[in-house]
Amino acid sequence: MKKFFIAVTALCLMLGGCGKVDNEESSSSKATAPYEDTDDDMDAAVDAVLAKADEDIGGEAEECKKNYDVLLYTNNSEITIGTDDSEIIFSAQVGTESSPETVELVDADSGEVVAELYDEADYVKYGDSLKGDGVYNCRYTVNTDIDTDPETSQEAYYHYYARFYDADGEHISDTVEIFVLEQFTDKELEDMQAVDDALQQLMSDDDFKNGTVDERKVIVTELLNKLADEGTEDRPYSLVIKDSIYAGDETLTFEYTCHISSGVMLKEFDPMMN
Repeated sequence: MKKFFIAVTALCLMLGGCGKVDNEESSSSKATAPYEDTDDDMDAAVDAVLAKADEDIGGEAEECKKNYDVLLYTNNSEITIGTDDSEIIFSAQVGTESSPETVELVDADSGEVVAELYDEADYVKYGDSLKGDGVYNCRYTVNTDIDTDPETSQEAYYHYYARFYDADGEHISDTVEIFVLEQFTDKELEDMQAVDDALQQLMSDDDFKNGTVDERKVIVTELLNKLADEGTEDRPYSLVIKDSIYAGDETLTFEYTCHISSGVMLKEFDPMMN
């Protein structure tokens, strides 16, 4: 996740997020790993999944193996349009007792088979570096054509699982999630700057500088509510999500309308605290 900070006079505006901030953790697993097609890495990944399953349901890990007899992971789970490659390597680790010819990659949202994974030692074509190790791979290009509003950055979530069949029936993996997002639009950047400018102007006033933390909290809250209700003279529309405004003991946090979080430190930074 991208993190960025902007200093404002003796105080700070603290910005944090990634495209969109505080996305709730999906119920599907984000199984992402550096691409290394080795037995040790695969065993460690399987052990981690089994340990998590054992912790979640309180059962024996050995009894959970049937739920995780295919382990699907990717070399990347987040794509920023215009910055990252939209091609992802999907890797499926199957049990040592199974040797299917191929493994299917299924779009979990539509049920459509979108690609086949192979254990063929063809890295250029499939992303597979070692034949016969039980790790099946494919290169798949994720749809990044999500731009529907030129003034608002868009995002999309895609979900996939691996599947194969043998004499014992169907074998599937858990679902992995791929997050696609656009970079901020010019309008979003200008709207955030308008909020920052208003806060900078407020914090340069003597009433703010000479105020207590509680007094500053009231002043900043009033300004943020105004920016949420009315915007500014040049931008007469909401620039802050009103329900996001929260006053803590020494900081006040909020979100811009593009869902990036920000905050104002109400107490001067003390260099002796470092």
